[in-house]
Amino acid sequence: MEPWRTFFKNRFHRMEKPMPIVQIQLIEGRNDEQKEKLIQKVTEACVESIDCTPESVRILLSDISEQHFGVAGESVRTRRAHK
Repeated sequence: MEPWRTFFKNRFHRMEKPMPIVQIQLIEGRNDEQKEKLIQKVTEACVESIDCTPESVRILLSDISEQHFGVAGESVRTRRAHK
């Protein structure tokens, strides 16, 4: 076997499972306590469903302005103002 194939084969067989990276986009308005609970629950779901460790889970939360999120041709801000 070529040396480069042996290198990569040995390297990848020793590697741990890749860490899950979860990206969640939220319309702004949730408080820090709600976000902490979401991070906890999503981490637990990853651990239970894909057999990883909690330490390997990465979660990225992004708040999106109501004005920057559209549904059915209008922003969430506009839709909420009409209700």
